[in-house]
Amino acid sequence: MSGRVFVKYFQKQLAIDLLFKSNRNITRNSRLLTAASNPELKTPDTMTTNNTNETTYTYDQAVIKGRNADHSIHPLILSRTSPREMTGQLLSDGELMTLFEAARWAPSFYNQQPWRFAYAKRNTDNYAKFESLVWPLNLQWCREASALVVVASHKLFYMKGDNTKELPNPTHSFDAGAACMALALEANARDLVVHCMAGFDYQKAYEVFGVDQQRYNIDCMIAIGRRPEPNLRPHEPRVSPRNALNTFVSEGSFRPVPVQRNESKIEEIQDRYSKT
Repeated sequence: MSGRVFVKYFQKQLAIDLLFKSNRNITRNSRLLTAASNPELKTPDTMTTNNTNETTYTYDQAVIKGRNADHSIHPLILSRTSPREMTGQLLSDGELMTLFEAARWAPSFYNQQPWRFAYAKRNTDNYAKFESLVWPLNLQWCREASALVVVASHKLFYMKGDNTKELPNPTHSFDAGAACMALALEANARDLVVHCMAGFDYQKAYEVFGVDQQRYNIDCMIAIGRRPEPNLRPHEPRVSPRNALNTFVSEGSFRPVPVQRNESKIEEIQDRYSKT
């Protein structure tokens, strides 16, 4: 190929690349505009579209002010908390499905997507069944939730191309946790409350839903609801502390930090939750 021919070929390829990138940006921006204009996919004052056609979000500034990140991170992550205050107002089916859609795109081992979500909306026939699982102390604030969710994960998987042999999935709960985090971040971006909890009767959940413990693991419950307006909150957001990076990050090898297991404290907490 001569130098002149090569230059023309390169210019043609560059033009194709630029056209592809332009079309990709147009498609991306149109998707963002669609999401921003659909009332089922947003709540007022949560998502806006600026003059550059990029979707932007607002975050709980009270939480951000109470947290000091050692390194700059996205405010969507920094402002995520597990609030207990909810208004009691119901979410639409579209709003709930949007959160599960976010969970759908979480990463998973071998793309097995082992997470399973069972949910019930308040004021429906199934809600009492879900509510009966929650420990009394958590039930005090869960009563204002719009929906309760039970999260489970499939312990087994098939190798692709071989549906005859089931193998243990080593990361089923880890993957379900990733899906829950995706759901929680999407909710935070839409100014909704997501509170994952372990304060419920696991064994009863297996029985109520007829879940085979050999095949599935029940991982947690989630309360989902609407966040009160800042001026209507009973108190400032509870901002939980975080361990320093050097306590859990080390280069080259693990540097475990010993944790003192306080059996008496654990029993005290369990007793308090079950009897309150």
